[in-house]
Amino acid sequence: MPVVRDLYCVAVGSYLNLVEHDIDRPQGRPDDLFIYCVGGKGFGTVGGRRYELRKGDAIFFPAGRPHAYGADPGDPYKIYWFHFAGRAVPDYLRLMEVAENRPLLYLPDPEALIPAFVELQQYVVKGASRADFLSITAHLSRFLALVNLRRQAAAPRARSVDENLTRTIGYMREHVESHLKLGELAQMAGLSITHYSALFRRKTGFAPVDYFIRLRMQRACRLLAATRDRVQDVARQMGYEDVYYFSRLFSRVMGTSPGRYRRMPKG
Repeated sequence: MPVVRDLYCVAVGSYLNLVEHDIDRPQGRPDDLFIYCVGGKGFGTVGGRRYELRKGDAIFFPAGRPHAYGADPGDPYKIYWFHFAGRAVPDYLRLMEVAENRPLLYLPDPEALIPAFVELQQYVVKGASRADFLSITAHLSRFLALVNLRRQAAAPRARSVDENLTRTIGYMREHVESHLKLGELAQMAGLSITHYSALFRRKTGFAPVDYFIRLRMQRACRLLAATRDRVQDVARQMGYEDVYYFSRLFSRVMGTSPGRYRRMPKG
């Protein structure tokens, strides 16, 4: 229908009582997909990168691009979703500042968006006449505008959280020789341990503990290359009294033992 070709809803729905859910689309779909998580946990993969999904996270999958998504087996996500298409879609995506390389939106107030999802679903189920199609397009346009307003409202909080995460990374770098506790880092960021760990992994690609171990091994590499300190002395400087445990961690991270690393040509 020419009058709605700029924006139209292909399908809309929700999964609120899943036991398991795992979707893999190597060829993508001909339309764009928007998923909003209102509870539980899951993941979405797009652009070759995996993103963890928690309550308040929304993710966008562009048309024609490989993607996958699924629910956490232990705590399956609860999601609302819709497929949409039309000539104006790129304009809406630019407005919301989403793309294949930045597909996530943080919308922390599900109670404000769920009624709009339900209303859109009711319009789609009812839709049959020309007037119904016009109502669907109008409601979808209003819904996307509401998403953008919620995104903008959450942006200062998201920036604050990101700044706090960056601060904990800086603290790790300054205290690689110390024994840091995950709870202390989470408290520094003003987050629960679970939320901190999830956001940290999203930002860096590593769990906080794994990231800290890598920082320690990078510092150990510099000491091995620049000093004549014994391996056990380097281990102690990095906070490890057990040189064998240190050597195992070093080999796991660097792919070679400390002694072999020291003998490798540098520069």
